[in-house]
Amino acid sequence: MLSIPLIITICFFIEIIGCILYTVFIVFLASNKQTSIKNPFFKFFIATGVAGILVVSTFWLPNIARYLPARVENSAHVAFVYIGQITVGSSLYWYTFGKYLIMFHRFHVLANPGKSSSEWSSRTTTIMITCQFVLPTVPNLHYIIFPPVNWTNGAFDGLDNTTGSIVRTTAGIFYAIFAIISVPLNIFVYLRLRKLSQSSVAFYKEQRSLVIYTIASTSTHLLIALHQFVWAYVFFVGAREALVIMRDSKLIVCDLATFVDPIILLVLSKQVRRAIGQRIFGSSHTARGTTTHSTVALDRLYRP
Repeated sequence: MLSIPLIITICFFIEIIGCILYTVFIVFLASNKQTSIKNPFFKFFIATGVAGILVVSTFWLPNIARYLPARVENSAHVAFVYIGQITVGSSLYWYTFGKYLIMFHRFHVLANPGKSSSEWSSRTTTIMITCQFVLPTVPNLHYIIFPPVNWTNGAFDGLDNTTGSIVRTTAGIFYAIFAIISVPLNIFVYLRLRKLSQSSVAFYKEQRSLVIYTIASTSTHLLIALHQFVWAYVFFVGAREALVIMRDSKLIVCDLATFVDPIILLVLSKQVRRAIGQRIFGSSHTARGTTTHSTVALDRLYRP
């Protein structure tokens, strides 16, 4: 077994804790019965959160294959490598498509303030989420049919150079497009919210926290976009030392962009604080059954 760098070992244990906490957070939201938590925004958040957890966790599959190392003569090792390449190749796109859905939903809500934020039907939302996961996966199935993997002295050694070039080019272009679309879209959403604050105070208060979350979440995702773009650049110029740095730093960048999302939403959204508070502390009903003391305390603590 090859020696594992210290930074990768540290990130591994941090990611175990982060993925467990994020999963619990998502389960609490998904199982909540509040109507406000059942609208398309939170469905997109939950789906994108699952994708984010998969971004973090599936990155370990090729790392395990590399440091084990996986052997070409072992069919189980070969299958593990191909599954790892399919999931790693798809996961960042699952996550990024989810960010698109969240942004476009905010855009739709603010562009049509007279309509309900739940206007998108459950069927439409489900179709969008299905496409979020299916569309990026299909192109990556080629790893099963034409496995473009290097085996050096019988051990797994990453993708071949041609495939690596294609992957990096595609990633660089994809994230450049994300930056080009997301920046002006978020500027529009922010300006639109400010304009609506003058005509509809109630609507402004209702949408403010979700708009701030969308802008903050998009901004952290741009860190991933920048990282992927730089990674593509150093790959093409053949900077081997920089390439190793970019590969290892992916852990830190993806961890930051992924695990900060639920924290931002928890701090900004009163509905989320209430939902999480009810699951953690339970309900302490008054005689009329309308108030929960624990969630009121949480609201006061984190009120925007």
